[in-house]
Amino acid sequence: MKKTKDERLLDCLDYIDQKYIAGAEKYYKATPDGRIAEKFARRNRWLKVAVAIAACLVLLAVAVPTATIVIEHGEYTPPTVGAENSSIELELPPQYDGSRGLQYVINEDGKTASFVGFGSCTDEDIVIASYYEGLPVVEMRNQPYYDEDHHYNDFAYGNKYAKSLTISDTVKRVLGAIIDECPNLERVYIGASVEGFQVPCYNYPSKVVSIEVSPENKNYSGKGNCLVDLRDKRLVWGCDTSVIPEDGSVEIIGVSAFMNADGFSATYLPEGIKIIYPLAFDRCDGLVTMRLPSTVEKIYGSTFTMCENLESVDLNGYTEIPSTMFQACSSLKEIKGSETITQIGAHAFQGCTSLTIDLTPALEKIEKFAFAFLYQNGEAVINFAGTMAEWNAIEKAENWKSNSWLVTVNCTDGVLKFTGK
Repeated sequence: MKKTKDERLLDCLDYIDQKYIAGAEKYYKATPDGRIAEKFARRNRWLKVAVAIAACLVLLAVAVPTATIVIEHGEYTPPTVGAENSSIELELPPQYDGSRGLQYVINEDGKTASFVGFGSCTDEDIVIASYYEGLPVVEMRNQPYYDEDHHYNDFAYGNKYAKSLTISDTVKRVLGAIIDECPNLERVYIGASVEGFQVPCYNYPSKVVSIEVSPENKNYSGKGNCLVDLRDKRLVWGCDTSVIPEDGSVEIIGVSAFMNADGFSATYLPEGIKIIYPLAFDRCDGLVTMRLPSTVEKIYGSTFTMCENLESVDLNGYTEIPSTMFQACSSLKEIKGSETITQIGAHAFQGCTSLTIDLTPALEKIEKFAFAFLYQNGEAVINFAGTMAEWNAIEKAENWKSNSWLVTVNCTDGVLKFTGK
């Protein structure tokens, strides 16, 4: 017998009901004689339609967030994400397609990855991938290894081809040693998530002229081509073209901040700087004159070590010369404001073969090798605004100078010459 339109509609609804009921039973692991099966067994077609739709919505509500969480946690491994990926577009978090040939490892937590080496990459513009094997790349660091003689080594070989380096937005920590040996690196872009950055310690003149930071980064600024930690107002890294901000955003010059930036040629440090850490301007051959800020409270050693073209420094009221502050500054001739110096640290003027310095009875102590020879013989001239007795009363280390170094002290009542210890 031919069924009416209403009967065909009822059959269709029954079929749909049974399909969704079966799916719901399977999803909730319910048995035919269970509570869910009993409830769904009712024959009211409108109630069944509503229940079926509700079951469908429940399945969607559970399934969709689950899929999202899997992707967010990096557990989904699409074939096109990572260091060796292609340009196929996927619905994934924003990321860079990293340069080919770079080296990555999965970290011990099994949830993140790290960049550990430049590998076989020959690109001039290197981009660190955001994802490796589906896991976010959160760190750039050395990969320790044992050499052929089974000696432990954590030295990171750099990349002679690299001229620019883009650190992706997933990276949180950068250990500077990983880019120490990139002799031709000129430009660095630091992503939005970096929260820890260790400055590279170059053993050759740096060519870096551009330090840029993502405007989304809440920890660092790139103002004036300087990497500045906003959390403690520390200038972490500077380059040849850096201009230290004078808006009060910098109070600390960090360890090795301008090491080997021989194009950096500032003539003064801005007011507001309070602390200068060791090796801050080590081997900055572009420095010729320098004036310290009157706000400086503490200077650590080796501040201007081996600045070969530095001729004149204005202490601007600072009274203590820390150890090795001007070691091997062979062109240094003048220290302005030296009359207020109270202490001269070990090796402070070692190798300053052109130096003439004015000192007063305010000077209390001279430590070992403060005036000593380095690589060659030389002479230091001290104009002392006090008597010979006052000079002799100053506390001095036994070896405050070396045998090969001539020190002439012009006192108010005579001249002292020292050729031995």
